[in-house]
Amino acid sequence: MRPDAKGRAAPGRPAQPSLTSAAAKRAEVTSTVHGGRDNAPNLRIRKTLPHDQVRRLANLVRTTGTAAGELVAERRKLVLAHPDLAVRLTEEPIGYERPEQWTGYVPPLIWNGELNDSARRAALAEICAEALRRYGGDCPALDVT
Repeated sequence: MRPDAKGRAAPGRPAQPSLTSAAAKRAEVTSTVHGGRDNAPNLRIRKTLPHDQVRRLANLVRTTGTAAGELVAERRKLVLAHPDLAVRLTEEPIGYERPEQWTGYVPPLIWNGELNDSARRAALAEICAEALRRYGGDCPALDVT
């Protein structure tokens, strides 16, 4: 039943809030999505794992992402140091407008359990292999095989 004019529920029923504006609806959705707090999403993972495991998982994701970011940045720097390799980034099948647009990312060799045999990946791997050869040593950033 609907509440009366003073917001009281009918006997035996809880009162339902009356949403009369879009702002009230947004506030309700925000409260629901974020667990009543605007800056702390109520994620399912928090409900299924103990707090210390969530913290360890978050740290693992953070450090893995940081390490991967450093790796691709190093790869980018080493490839762009050679003008002839940088120019190859603008040619087909890679096709960047400018070499500086490349982030250093090379798609993985195996994707969804299958061999990634795209021409773009092959060209990027070839460029990185040449940069590795010129580097003359062991460089994890350039090893994309």
